[in-house]
Amino acid sequence: MSSSAKAQNKKFLQQVSGLAIKETKSRAPLQKNSAFKIAVVYTRTSKYYYPDIKEGFEACAKDYLDFGIEVELFIDDEKSPDYKEAQIRQLQKLQARDDIDGIVLLPFESKELAQQIDNIVGAGKTVVAFGSDISDSKRLCCVGPDGYKSGRIAAQILGNYVCGKGKVFVMQIEQTHRQTSLRQRGFIEKMNESFPDIQIATQKGEDLLKDSLGLVKDMIESGASGIFSVSANVYLIGQALKELSCKQVAVIGYDMSEKTQHLLEENYIDAVIFQNPKSQAYTSLKIMCDYLLEGKLPISPRIYSDVSILTSECL
Repeated sequence: MSSSAKAQNKKFLQQVSGLAIKETKSRAPLQKNSAFKIAVVYTRTSKYYYPDIKEGFEACAKDYLDFGIEVELFIDDEKSPDYKEAQIRQLQKLQARDDIDGIVLLPFESKELAQQIDNIVGAGKTVVAFGSDISDSKRLCCVGPDGYKSGRIAAQILGNYVCGKGKVFVMQIEQTHRQTSLRQRGFIEKMNESFPDIQIATQKGEDLLKDSLGLVKDMIESGASGIFSVSANVYLIGQALKELSCKQVAVIGYDMSEKTQHLLEENYIDAVIFQNPKSQAYTSLKIMCDYLLEGKLPISPRIYSDVSILTSECL
């Protein structure tokens, strides 16, 4: 690697949570006869958050193109109940490919997937996780926010918004990623510790996709003073509240989109925890590139990226 490139890497690592990202307007062309090929694997389960991930990977791939790195994206829109098995099948195919040197992965949480990652590492390939970690696997490292801490932050904010009393609903979703379960656990534990007068109720978040208006109306009629969404689907809650002309329920969730921004500005959503997905993607791929090119190990097995708290005053 040239001295100028090394200086660029050093400057990059000195920035907060590896966050300098150049936006790319079009996908970088793939390098032929590259020294290393990296597969990026994730399942798109939300219309928001994931486009930013793709931009982050494409920006990093463009920056490393001249160093003989080729990046191949495998973005799955799997909607069936066997999405974990689908990801395992994809990884098995990549394990069998001699041209794949490393895999950057947003993993689902399952023992079978952890075993498959170990199989890949045993086959001489490197795995880096991003967005959410996977328990007891031999991945090189994981890049992403501290889910448990961000859940506690959400509880602190929402508890203050509802003045420490009332009924708060937690919009739970299926435990597909470890990050999700950590958010929920952090939120509930912080609520119980700091706001004992708040009643916590749980609701399946998947129901938002089926009938967000009816679900939110039911929560209001049940006396909801606050709603916490553990996913990027918080905009569905704000949208339903707007249709009901209701601003009395405090709402907090994750990730920014154009719809979420408008609902923040109109005060149908009170706060959003922004996880900077572009940075997660860029940093995880950069770690893989540096490891393959220079044998450079990450600074820690878990690299926590920063989160930001956004309200209408931040926009």
